[in-house]
Amino acid sequence: MTPLSAVAQVTKKSAQLLTATLYDASLGEAVKQAIEDSGMNLNPQVDGDVVSIPIPKLDKSSREALGKQAKKVAEAAKQRLRRVRKDAMDEVKGVKDDFSEDEVNRTNDIIEVLVEEYSVVVDEHRDAKIEEVMGSE
Repeated sequence: MTPLSAVAQVTKKSAQLLTATLYDASLGEAVKQAIEDSGMNLNPQVDGDVVSIPIPKLDKSSREALGKQAKKVAEAAKQRLRRVRKDAMDEVKGVKDDFSEDEVNRTNDIIEVLVEEYSVVVDEHRDAKIEEVMGSE
């Protein structure tokens, strides 16, 4: 799938309107269809090489859906962090014969602390995004 930025220059005309100036006007209908199929409840209009994308005001159910999406993205990020932690600890386990037990334990502790710190950062970003979305009523 090609990102929109690869086929058009996207600009914000106002708080409720985006425009995408296509590099190739023949892509207009394909871009329109892709935006409609994105599941974001958008209804773009094509005029030559410009696609106008009106952004509807968010109702309560849309805000709640965006909040749920933020939670899903945050959980996926935390799963990736856990996977990185596991890979790092496996790497340390693989070379533990070359180091003292204290160094191995200290390294594992550092890995745990870093994963926990970034997990907190993910939670903070999630909470800020939910507050941003829900607070804009």
